[in-house]
Amino acid sequence: MQDHHIPSSDAELIFTFFSEFFVTRCAACAGCALVWWEWLITLDDEVTHIWPTKWTATKIIFLVNRYINLLLQPAVAVHFAGFSPTTSAWVCRFYIIAYGSVVFLSLASIHALVVVRTWVVCGQRPWVTAVLVAAYIIYASSCLSLLIYSFAKIEEKHTRSTDGVCISFVDERATVLWIISLGLEYACFALIICNSWLHRKGTDPAFRQLSPIRRKICTAAKFFVLYTSVHYTVDIILWSIYGKRPYNMIAVTLMYCLTNVAGQRFVLDIRKLNVDRRRSLQLPTHRLSLIVLPAVITPVTSPRNLENRASVQ
Repeated sequence: MQDHHIPSSDAELIFTFFSEFFVTRCAACAGCALVWWEWLITLDDEVTHIWPTKWTATKIIFLVNRYINLLLQPAVAVHFAGFSPTTSAWVCRFYIIAYGSVVFLSLASIHALVVVRTWVVCGQRPWVTAVLVAAYIIYASSCLSLLIYSFAKIEEKHTRSTDGVCISFVDERATVLWIISLGLEYACFALIICNSWLHRKGTDPAFRQLSPIRRKICTAAKFFVLYTSVHYTVDIILWSIYGKRPYNMIAVTLMYCLTNVAGQRFVLDIRKLNVDRRRSLQLPTHRLSLIVLPAVITPVTSPRNLENRASVQ
């Protein structure tokens, strides 16, 4: 009679793999729950502060990103929960490529909002525009090139159907995606801080009125860049240490949802802050409709225009 016992070392590896697989499943479901809960508790703010404004590229990016994730994450959670199982390697590769592409586009749109926010806060100066455009082009082209290369080289060994659920494995070099994203966040944050420091001593009364909101913008930017630093650091660790294990999927399920929620909450909070400030100043309604992102420095109140207005007077 042959002994069919699994060696203890192999049994331990199997137990570890399925334990991590279970945690990854729970993380995907938690990400879905988080996205929907955030939508429910901020729906009133969205209807009040986003929908009444005119349609702009920024508003479209915000809403498309928000509602695509409301549809995408339940599909991911359903699959990870085992309700849409598949054993086909081809289907798994297609699923991984499709989901990875959507995640990249969503994160790229969040970074686009960050870039636009920085551009507006910094007074829309030509040199700031050039720096931000160059930084975003470097970010987008680098990430896109890496993704295309990874998808082109994807093989059966990079995906696996476990208990009917598709999971993927990544190479350590893929962490460059998070490093580049972090670099773009730091560049935008540095521009906001430098701009705030350069204009801290504004003497015109109209310019001094911007100081409280400017401080709140900088505080919010600090918290956002702190969060993204933690997020991308966790992603780098997950892909570096657990690239060949189920834990690596947490980076594009739970952590991705957290970043998506943080970016949208930042936009909503700053949007409310701008509306409250302009209402307190009794500005015309048509001026309120122009604000979708933190447009705390409009052409009317930028330092250069303040000087020109003073010279005319």
